Amino acid sequence: MNQKDQFRLSIGLMAASLGLLVVFLGLWLKSAYKEEEQVLQKSTTQAFFTSIMGIQNEAFNELYGRPDLFIWHDSTGKIPPPELFKSDKRILTRHQIQLPRDSNIIISVNATSPAKVIPGDVQGGALSLIVSMVADTLCPDTILSKENNRQVFEIIRDKLHKTMVASAYPVAYKLIKMDGDTFPANTAFLSSKYMDSVTGDSYAVELSEYQPYLMKKILPEILFSVLLLLTISGAFFLVYRSLIQQRRLTDLKNDFINNVTHELKTPITTVGVAIEAMSNFNVLQNPGRTQEYLDISRLELQRLSILVDKVLKMSRFEQGGIDLKPEDLDLKSLVDEILLSMKLQFERHHAKVDFSANALEVRLQGDRTHLTSVVYNLLDNALKYSLESPEIAVSLEEEGELVSLSVSDKGIGIPAEFQGKIFDKFFRAPNGDVHNTKGHGLGLSYVAKVIREHRGQIRVDSSPGSGTRFTIQLPRIYAAG
Repeated sequence: MNQKDQFRLSIGLMAASLGLLVVFLGLWLKSAYKEEEQVLQKSTTQAFFTSIMGIQNEAFNELYGRPDLFIWHDSTGKIPPPELFKSDKRILTRHQIQLPRDSNIIISVNATSPAKVIPGDVQGGALSLIVSMVADTLCPDTILSKENNRQVFEIIRDKLHKTMVASAYPVAYKLIKMDGDTFPANTAFLSSKYMDSVTGDSYAVELSEYQPYLMKKILPEILFSVLLLLTISGAFFLVYRSLIQQRRLTDLKNDFINNVTHELKTPITTVGVAIEAMSNFNVLQNPGRTQEYLDISRLELQRLSILVDKVLKMSRFEQGGIDLKPEDLDLKSLVDEILLSMKLQFERHHAKVDFSANALEVRLQGDRTHLTSVVYNLLDNALKYSLESPEIAVSLEEEGELVSLSVSDKGIGIPAEFQGKIFDKFFRAPNGDVHNTKGHGLGLSYVAKVIREHRGQIRVDSSPGSGTRFTIQLPRIYAAG
């Protein structure tokens, strides 16, 4: 499996893991929401049935304080014969009840039939019978009337309201009357039902606008899920960015190897040709030609030495940084020496170089060797990335406690999207053929490291086709740390 396939596999695994995490958190939050919904439903049912029991207790307390005789009569005041109490009326009792004042009252109601069994989430009772007894309307021809049913509904509603207010119930609610066991079509969330065994009416509490309350109840779980998702996503993002950087670094290293190999082959081949010429073509008999070949060999070996030295320096930077040896020096004289040493290169490229300084001496504390390499690299880049007859301007200025050095050219320039990357190791701005302009992407990285170690700054101003300007600012006094 190659590196690209490994990269794609890693990204795919991270994406799949993140997706599974999202699914898991979603299911967990849904489960927590359902649990809180069940708790809310149970508490609503408890409050509802507490209200029913409260009505019954109040009714029996009132009945207990009444006269000793209680007569069941119809609406005309007559005692109905027993045969009027048929099973389809859902009332089976005797026609007369006579009790001592301190006796227990027992009312037995048979309200079930084989065709209709009360389900498990329904609590049954005879609340309409008890309410009729309290209101002295307990007669077979009125107990099933609409007026009596409305009275029962209002009593339950008022008692439920008192119970809910006392408990500071957190969501909106209302009492509803149902047709047997059938839920109304527009209800979303109900308590358990209470079924009146006498009339067959069912009552329940409908909740509304409860979602915000439930979301607030599971807010800790939501916050934890969001925090976990953000943490894992952040970790995956860092890993993804690291993989992208590693892939990019791998590509740059491959480009670096290609360029270094190309540059190493050229001087080696040149030196080999020179030695072969001196050995096989009697060049040694011609002192002038011999000296020319020796000079060529020396220059090519010098190029090899510079390349190897840069690679070794970059290796040392990675291991322990730069070992600076600051000294008091005149930067103007140092630039003059560098320009003189590069005179042959300037002449070979037909380059015009202009150097200006605003003082006879520009003194500062710095490492002579590394600052020499910095200036050389900037001038070398100005030559390499200029067109025919390069024009290079070098400016040196004193600015209070700072020294400013700039090197500008009128070459091909650097596109804006690459200007933030040119100081990265191995990076070279794309320009078509890899070997079109010789280089290995180490020079500017080295320059930036040296300037940072001197506690200075470097910036670039460039536009394609108009040239590039590098500006360095160094403190006069070197501060280690």
